[in-house]
Amino acid sequence: ALVMAGLALTALAVIGTMIWLMSTFAASQRRALPALTPQQTARLAPPPPNLQANPYADIDRERAASEARLAGYGYRDEAHTRARIPIGRAMELTVGRSLEPAEPTAR
Repeated sequence: ALVMAGLALTALAVIGTMIWLMSTFAASQRRALPALTPQQTARLAPPPPNLQANPYADIDRERAASEARLAGYGYRDEAHTRARIPIGRAMELTVGRSLEPAEPTAR
């Protein structure tokens, strides 16, 4: 029992000494650093969130733009090499036709 008590007391002494050494070292390191400037200690206030003023109007505007793109003619690229047509017209052109490319006819 005395050996166990001695070991426990020694372990506590070592742990206590380590804690004291670490705190002493940390305090000396803090003292070696320069003092913080007022700019470094000033409390920063983040800006307020950028919320939508009227989300329903934004949704309506986006839906109207999507409908205009789907229901109108226009070019898809700057070079005017690809065009888009309304969905209804595209369906009229493709209903009843095969989507497979046509076979070249042999002469």
